[in-house]
Amino acid sequence: MAPLAPAALAAAAEDPLLRDVTELVRIPSVSALPEHAKDVRAAAEWFVARLKRTPGGVFASARVEETGGHPVVLAEASEASVAHLDAASVATVTIYGHVDVQPVDPLELWDSPPFELTAGEMGGEAVYFGRGSTDDKGNLLAALAGVEDLLAETDGRLPVRLKFFVEGQEEIGSPQLSAFIASKKEVLATDYVFSADGTQPGLGKAGVVLGLRGAMAMQIDVQGPERDLHSGFWGGAV
Repeated sequence: MAPLAPAALAAAAEDPLLRDVTELVRIPSVSALPEHAKDVRAAAEWFVARLKRTPGGVFASARVEETGGHPVVLAEASEASVAHLDAASVATVTIYGHVDVQPVDPLELWDSPPFELTAGEMGGEAVYFGRGSTDDKGNLLAALAGVEDLLAETDGRLPVRLKFFVEGQEEIGSPQLSAFIASKKEVLATDYVFSADGTQPGLGKAGVVLGLRGAMAMQIDVQGPERDLHSGFWGGAV
């Protein structure tokens, strides 16, 4: 990991999106470890506060919702931001993402502290390393930044009715999410979902994924000898 030049670091420090990512990455919201449950909640609460800072109070409705496990963040755009639209025909779009992350073990394989966003260089491009920086904290904040840029260009008016749905248990298979969604059908009703949880084809090359395959779980059982066998004598047979 090569360090960035001082000028590049100074420019990055002035980037409000990068400051947000730095703050959110700093929260060790590992959903798989019970000792980090409070951190998953802290990350959800941080994102609620960030949504509420959107200019014009567009996402003043942002709140933490309980699921029986790690929480969910919900937000709906203000009526003022969509008042110019035809209520009978306007589409609803939900931006989905998650604030939980994978465990960081083994720590000795990291070149930088996992919960500190660290600047570096890869292929001549400025890059940043940190757990959750691309899965999914950075992506989620980039989506919010895009919405805020749009609001700035349109004087606070949205082209669609917009919602945010941000969970804290994606990395463990979202065990409480099905029941939560079933209990909130009216609140969560939407025409389209944009997932901020994904990748792009390459640095400087954006992409939009049009579908996901879902998840599959399986178990592979392998039978072998009850004791160690010398590979030179037994390797082929084993």
